[in-house]
Amino acid sequence: MMLSRSAFPSLTVGLDPEVFITSSKGEVIAGERLGYPPASKKGENGRPESLVYDNAAVEFRTTGRSCLEGLHNEVWTSLLRIAKRAASHTPAGKISLSPCLPLSDKDAALDSVMEFGCSPALRVDALGEIETVEPLIDPYMSPLRSAGYHIHIGGLGFQSPRAGLRWNETPSTAAMNTSSYPWGQTSWAPVRIYRDSRFRKKFIERAITFMDAFIGLPGTVFESMDGGKAAWDRRNVLGYGRAGEFRYTGRNARLEYRVLSPWPLCHPVWSWWACSMARNAVHMALGDWKANAIELPDRAAIMDAINAIAA
Repeated sequence: MMLSRSAFPSLTVGLDPEVFITSSKGEVIAGERLGYPPASKKGENGRPESLVYDNAAVEFRTTGRSCLEGLHNEVWTSLLRIAKRAASHTPAGKISLSPCLPLSDKDAALDSVMEFGCSPALRVDALGEIETVEPLIDPYMSPLRSAGYHIHIGGLGFQSPRAGLRWNETPSTAAMNTSSYPWGQTSWAPVRIYRDSRFRKKFIERAITFMDAFIGLPGTVFESMDGGKAAWDRRNVLGYGRAGEFRYTGRNARLEYRVLSPWPLCHPVWSWWACSMARNAVHMALGDWKANAIELPDRAAIMDAINAIAA
């Protein structure tokens, strides 16, 4: 029996896309040269800055929202701010949505572009196992740099209306008397079920598999419009955005899908679609996974199709 959306609290969607800024000659202008702070810098309120540089790219961070209209108002406001600064810094400076571009000789001397890796980055492999992701090349060995469109699904820590249960408790087996929820209880929703190791691995495997099938695979159509070389370089030279890549943060119950390149930013419709499909994939993954009511797509075939673009 599958859960309806009403069985869950509203999931939030947030983004932290990366874009390149290029000059009139098509050369990348590193985010540090544009005056952005590093991604690790905290703002005055102790929270991360909303506009930062991440290696050579410029990254913007949105608030997690259940309303996609509000989310995308924030997205386009951020893009306008980035475009305005790019144009004021360099004549004809503009945003590029390419997933992979080479550094200019000038920027190759910056320390800020010589760090690879996003810890802890993970990936669901073809067998459904979770493995650690490492860059495929040393940053000093290649001028290529990556940009991505990362989707964060939050609100995965479910609260229980039953008094006396703490955030890290799970229900007793005595309460499991129906199949209406993954744990069988009907009188209350799962309590921070995302933190429960019995559920977490299976949930992540299903959620990432659905995201690859619903978003990652269709996205290769956009990535192949320029021949797919840049997307190939991002995944198979640098090792970023390969099928199944994700991060999760148990502390704030958030799942981050890291496969997409920045193509959804080409139009609000596509960005809205990508966020909506990611949220739908999580809702499907939170269904009756014990009964396997939804047959998972052929994970190995989908991974090969995503990773082999332009091969």
